Amino acid sequence: MGLTLEEKVLKFYYTATSPFARKVRILLAEMKLAHEGVDVSPGDAAQVVEKLKAEKSLFGDEYEELVPSLRVPAIQDGGQLIFESNAIMTYLYQKGTSISSESVEIPLAPTVIRPDHVWLDTMILTTIDILMDSIINVAQISRFGVDPKSNSYLIRQAKRAQSCLDWLEARVSPKGFYPGFFSVADINMICALQMFDARGSVNWRGRSNLESMLSCHESRASIKDHPVQLL
Repeated sequence: MGLTLEEKVLKFYYTATSPFARKVRILLAEMKLAHEGVDVSPGDAAQVVEKLKAEKSLFGDEYEELVPSLRVPAIQDGGQLIFESNAIMTYLYQKGTSISSESVEIPLAPTVIRPDHVWLDTMILTTIDILMDSIINVAQISRFGVDPKSNSYLIRQAKRAQSCLDWLEARVSPKGFYPGFFSVADINMICALQMFDARGSVNWRGRSNLESMLSCHESRASIKDHPVQLL
């Protein structure tokens, strides 16, 4: 892989099944940013469990020596390393967009966070990530034979997910988090909801605003071109 901080081309390190990487893939498509994708997938579900049990690196020693979170995604842009999806998406916005004025789709939001809603939008992005982390924790630990319905830690993770969904439902409009635009928060929420549907792991339906928001944007080209992939 040859990971160094001297690379000149924007490189995007991802796994096909990561919902956090999917968020960035969708934004890269929306912004039409040239990049080189580097798949650091750890293998199938059995291989992931085997690596974790053996305390081996999931994404390769070179990657994990460079990225302290030991998670995907990450990008390299020249000598700059950015990791964690929301930080990456904010960085990509600083590089500028390339959106056709003739597009028939709802335009991409001009900013990640609305200037007049800084703390609300920050909490929305954070809450969506907490929601996704909670459900992924349940799924990962369940792979080791732990029953999520009889383990107090996993029960609390599931309860946290439902609490986050209720909070987000109360703050999203039927058209999204940034009405009139397609926002980073919309991308993040869609990736979470479609992951839940694909895995059948979370009962989120029945929340009318979230359902309407998903319906409003799920046919968007960038969403359809980068579908959910399961491990």
